[in-house]
Amino acid sequence: MSLVAMFLVVDNRELLPEFLQRISKLGISGATFFDCSGFGRSTLLSEESLFQSIEKIMSADEVKEKSFLFFVLEDSKLKEVKEIAEKIFGKANNPDTFFAFATDIKWMA
Repeated sequence: MSLVAMFLVVDNRELLPEFLQRISKLGISGATFFDCSGFGRSTLLSEESLFQSIEKIMSADEVKEKSFLFFVLEDSKLKEVKEIAEKIFGKANNPDTFFAFATDIKWMA
């Protein structure tokens, strides 16, 4: 059995409970998630240097419009998780849906 780490950025946080319920039925028992803002949509971007803009974004109380999820699963379940995500959030990489990728885990403690 090979494990992968899957990362998702989800635009519609209201749909997260349904997604988490569905993947838990696959035996995925835990996920870490937090709110975040997309750099391209930030109202705090300016003509200043990139580092100054990033500093403003990191310290702002701006509303976070996305959620970032991380979880570990068997690689054999990747296709099914992607299908669940597309059914709930919409077609991957379309505007206002989600972005995801997975990578092999070489070591985990």
